[in-house]
Amino acid sequence: GEDYVLQIDSHMRFRPNWDEYLVQQVEDICRSTDSHKIMLTTYPTGYTLPNTIPHNEVRGTYLVPWKFDAQGMLRQRGRLMAADSNSEQSFDSLLPPRHYLFAGGFNFAPSRVLHDVPYDTMGLPHLFFGEELSMAVRLFTHGYNLYAPKETVCYHLWSRAHRPTPATQKRREARKEQQKATSQSTVKKQLQGDVSMIGETFGLGKDRTVSEFAEHLGVDFSTQQFVREGWEYGDLSKDNFVISDDPNGAVFPEDSFQAKIASLDSKSKALIGKFLQGIDL
Repeated sequence: GEDYVLQIDSHMRFRPNWDEYLVQQVEDICRSTDSHKIMLTTYPTGYTLPNTIPHNEVRGTYLVPWKFDAQGMLRQRGRLMAADSNSEQSFDSLLPPRHYLFAGGFNFAPSRVLHDVPYDTMGLPHLFFGEELSMAVRLFTHGYNLYAPKETVCYHLWSRAHRPTPATQKRREARKEQQKATSQSTVKKQLQGDVSMIGETFGLGKDRTVSEFAEHLGVDFSTQQFVREGWEYGDLSKDNFVISDDPNGAVFPEDSFQAKIASLDSKSKALIGKFLQGIDL
């Protein structure tokens, strides 16, 4: 079979030689850590149709917790990493920084991951938010380390203006909603470390505990609270990221306010801008 596996969303754009860069990153990590249980994953930065990359951005993004939603699911977002850093955890190393969350829209790993932690394609029907969290905790407990590429190799079309999505479709059958609720319940059991799920084909691993996973994230899944100072920066510090007033400083999930604004046409954006400035329309 193939040596590596790449999973991405549709509507992506790639930089030249992206494959060589990713393979080299994986090989460097394998040599340095003496482990093949590794994965590169993150939320890519965005582009606009047809092929416009804002500011020709090439800096990488790093996944961090964001908030708990109304269903009790931990949501995540990407932070744009600074090109240079003087913090104690600087990027002087050739290795990319480690983080603990998984992005379904971009991940690259040695193909053994398909056997070690197979995707649960049937057990979590109609689940959207929660699927990435399930994979993150399963990968972690199976001994996998996740890394954020220091440079972006691809770009994601965050705007939904051109396409329908399941989350915005009006017709939702009661049966599908019930199945989604059952899927969410399964993920919550995983995040509570339910012993019945340890060792199952689509369950938790035995190499690490769910408590360790939660500690790294700085969250308490039972109370849905953030319990560690600096949780919003993962294992890094504020100095490792683009300053907060930079409009490119965060990569948001698709249902965020920022993504919805990005989906509007230029006239709508201008009207909203004038409203926020308090200008009489």
